Amino acid sequence: MPRANPGPRLQLFGPDRRHSAIAEHGLRSYVWRIVWTEKGKKRQHSTGAGLGEREAAERALADFLIARGPVWRGARRPDAVTVSEVLALYAEEHAPHTADPKRISYAVEALVSFWGDTAVGDVTANTCRAYARERHRSANTVRRELGVLRAAIRYAWREGKLTQEVPVTLPDKTPPRDLWLTKFEAALLLRGARAERARGHLAYFILLGLYAGHRKRAILELQWLPNTIGGHVDLVSGTIDFRRRGAAQSNKRRARIPVPQHLRVFLPHLRKRTRLHVLEWQGKPLDNVKRSFATACRRATWLAIARGRGLPKGGAQRRELAQSARKLRAATPHTLRHTAVTWLVAEGVPFADVGAWVGMSASMVERVYGHHSPQQHQRVQAAQRRR
Repeated sequence: MPRANPGPRLQLFGPDRRHSAIAEHGLRSYVWRIVWTEKGKKRQHSTGAGLGEREAAERALADFLIARGPVWRGARRPDAVTVSEVLALYAEEHAPHTADPKRISYAVEALVSFWGDTAVGDVTANTCRAYARERHRSANTVRRELGVLRAAIRYAWREGKLTQEVPVTLPDKTPPRDLWLTKFEAALLLRGARAERARGHLAYFILLGLYAGHRKRAILELQWLPNTIGGHVDLVSGTIDFRRRGAAQSNKRRARIPVPQHLRVFLPHLRKRTRLHVLEWQGKPLDNVKRSFATACRRATWLAIARGRGLPKGGAQRRELAQSARKLRAATPHTLRHTAVTWLVAEGVPFADVGAWVGMSASMVERVYGHHSPQQHQRVQAAQRRR
């Protein structure tokens, strides 16, 4: 099992063991360090990043791997190249030119912490399954990370660095979650959001998610002027362009759409409250809404439960409210995208039009959301009626 030498990885050190840190005498603050084993000796290298600077530490680890990687001279056998070397080559030469290099860096860190100095030739179906067991993440997350490993090995082979390609076994795809909110449940969520610290900003995020249907990161990156970081809102032309200027189009597509009818009143008001980004808190862009969104979901759950009190036990209305409470408890920011697409499909909008609105292929819309369409089985039902 490839665990003898996990290779360079990040570890948090500090004055105590809080935050899962390794306690070290003499430290006054927490710091991320790169640790690895070389010739049987443990070695460390400080990243200079503190407790709340994990992303900076990950960038330092990526730079460290690149600097540590050897200079390749001709093709080498898979048993003579380590997984860390292949990932470093991929991160240095290919990842910067992709649409989402940050996601690749996250995957590289997770892969290096497990495979480390394991030879590429030792990547087998058994070791891939062992990686999936030790990661304790969802099958889709493990699949994406192992997909990066497969892409890195394939890149090294195509560039003439490896004598042959080594197959990487990915876990099966999990079926998509059919979790979406009704109009009533979305209204409860908005009520819960208005009580949050971010107040209107979280409510605006929810409205953008429900009616524009794009992913969380695409919404948080929106600015008022064209830029290379994310999309922008043009109130003069009445459009929202979620696409990054000059960025390559990835599988996670983004679209340019008219401002949704439900947002035409709110966005001009929001423009007066923020400076650069559409969604800001205390003058800074909202980097993540995961925690505040979860709090809003809990409040919305309580509202649904409170509405059910006093109703007859076992009644249909009480059962519906209990189901709404369960859905709100399980909702995530990505649920807004599922809800937006489901609403459009259920209203009979053609799959191609829905896909163009939310940045998704028509085949994906039909495959995942097609069962919500009222026209899905119309021809079959009409034929049966004619018999």
